[in-house]
Amino acid sequence: MKGLYTMVMVIILGFVLIAQVQSDSPTFCDAKWGAFNDTRMCFSHPYDCTEDDRVPCQMTMTVRTSGDGYFTFSLSGRLEANESTGWIALGLSTDRYMGNDDVMMCILESDGNVTLHHRFNVDRTNRPAETTLLDLLHPDPLNSMFDDGVIKCNFIRSTQKIQARDPYYGFDLLIPRTFYLLFGIGPTNSSGFPAKHRTVPYISDSRIDFTRIYRRIRISESLMQAQSPREVEGKIDNTNYKSSAISPTLGYIFIFSLVSLHQVTVKMFL
Repeated sequence: MKGLYTMVMVIILGFVLIAQVQSDSPTFCDAKWGAFNDTRMCFSHPYDCTEDDRVPCQMTMTVRTSGDGYFTFSLSGRLEANESTGWIALGLSTDRYMGNDDVMMCILESDGNVTLHHRFNVDRTNRPAETTLLDLLHPDPLNSMFDDGVIKCNFIRSTQKIQARDPYYGFDLLIPRTFYLLFGIGPTNSSGFPAKHRTVPYISDSRIDFTRIYRRIRISESLMQAQSPREVEGKIDNTNYKSSAISPTLGYIFIFSLVSLHQVTVKMFL
């Protein structure tokens, strides 16, 4: 009977320690949600990645209100270990496929500077948008940098409608219209221009209304040209969620619990 009691206590202690480990390492979006009252949207891939790199983030995005008619965007993306140039981008799309997409791209130049570019996907071709950059996007060079393999890019976007020579000017975020979000990362070519994304773009599972929602965004990893995109991360979720990844500490807890359980069980039957 004493052995059974010990076994139950070991299991309970294991669950308590697991909960403590998870609560001590909030996800990227958990941390951002608590830091800013005006955070409207948060995205991270993987969705349970953490700021302390216990679970490294490959891409992140936050959007905050910034006065009347403006949003502040913060993007980050991790390059490959051998890359010293590259790009990260956020696209706004009316569907889940490449084409007719408003793209905000940050390029890490060969001199180490991060520059902001407004581009547009025309069919399957990414091209500069028909606007002057400052008409729509306002870069924040002091908070845009390349740090420890990660491109960090901050900018302010106006929601005002832009007058331009053709429709490839960028979408108006104030009208009742919703968008899928496309997240991409890739290299640059020898001339410093963006080359094709090296990984499958991440796409939000639902349309986003910038003027109405306060959500943390989950994505599907899917080819934009695919007919049946493959979901891997789940739906948009308003609820608070904690990391479900197993850290080294969590692994030790499981091993300790299993060893203790084995010892108690052996003693019970001896």
